[in-house]
Amino acid sequence: MALSPLVAPRPGAPLVTAGPYRWLRHPMYLGQALIAVGAPLTLGARWTLWLAAPALLILGARARLEDAVLARTFPEHARWATRA
Repeated sequence: MALSPLVAPRPGAPLVTAGPYRWLRHPMYLGQALIAVGAPLTLGARWTLWLAAPALLILGARARLEDAVLARTFPEHARWATRA
């Protein structure tokens, strides 16, 4: 996806399975989730922690949508997704 607001891969882009994608299917989403939860905790604004819930739901929905698009685009996605 290469930092795109769209979930469809760019034409001709390969399925990336190296680097952090070797272990995680969505490392950037994990980072965003950790920021959504960690920022209020580390900044002493625990009362805003409830805002992380919608952010986590959106990240989860986007990850599922992205997986569906990648599965349709790349035949090797299913094999990779079972181990990542």
